[in-house]
Amino acid sequence: MFEVKGGGRANRVSKINRIPAIYGVMELMESRRLATATVSSWSSTSLSDATSGATYFAGVAVGDNGYPNGLPTAVAGAGGQQTLGLSTAWDGDEDDGFDSTLVGMQFSVNTSGTGGSSFEVADSGSSSLAFGGSAIHQVTIQADVAGSDMEMSFEDITVSFYRGGTLIETVSAGNLDANTMGATSWNPAESGLTVTAGADSSYDGVEISAQVRLQAAQGMYPGPSDIFGQIAIT
Repeated sequence: MFEVKGGGRANRVSKINRIPAIYGVMELMESRRLATATVSSWSSTSLSDATSGATYFAGVAVGDNGYPNGLPTAVAGAGGQQTLGLSTAWDGDEDDGFDSTLVGMQFSVNTSGTGGSSFEVADSGSSSLAFGGSAIHQVTIQADVAGSDMEMSFEDITVSFYRGGTLIETVSAGNLDANTMGATSWNPAESGLTVTAGADSSYDGVEISAQVRLQAAQGMYPGPSDIFGQIAIT
């Protein structure tokens, strides 16, 4: 903290010198206020594709439950093109019900400001992606299940926005849950939220982290896309 001890003219000069610094703090606070992101949410009994038209996207699904040569359980890409597929073994014994348990997920795009990106689910390790650098305005996260006795959830969702490699704003967006456990009809369920950056934010990087869980009741053997979660960045 800047401080000048003594009396008379020295004190008057110190106060004058402080004025620009105080205004600078006020301007910074005003800039942060204008950049504040907003969160909206919805639920539906029909499924939608959040990744259509997205600049960057990532997602998790039942896939082939980690079978090395099967369908991936997690994907990421840009501009409609999948560039990464991961094979996470969600559940080693589906006879007592399908349950991935809560596992960590992190999707980072250009947080360093140099264009590097990465995607990580459970114990898959961080996989690098060769994209990033476009302006970022919005993040959409969706949980979807295709029928009864299934559940897709995101917990402790955090969205962090970056500009030029510097963290500017972090949003705690809560939880998402598409849940048809115990339902008597074969209706799908979708639960989603959108985090929209402030109009003057000028963000070029983002990181989304959460815990994800895919579940189905005992006797249900979900298909590759019966339980899935999506992240879309535009």
